[in-house]
Amino acid sequence: MDDDYVHIQHSLWRDRLAREHLEKAVALIETDAMTRHAGLFAEEYRTMVADVRATSVAHVLKHLGVLE
Repeated sequence: MDDDYVHIQHSLWRDRLAREHLEKAVALIETDAMTRHAGLFAEEYRTMVADVRATSVAHVLKHLGVLE
């Protein structure tokens, strides 16, 4: 993790998630503009925030307690 990105890693790949995208998603969730349900979140994230690693973002936000 750094000021601009959250770094994620899997046994086969590694990538980074833009902090600005995560913050935008959390703001939309907190205003009920996006779902809190992890299973439905990815599709909304792709259309409302960014089409980048939406399922990974869902895992991170669920781990942080933002999503159910």
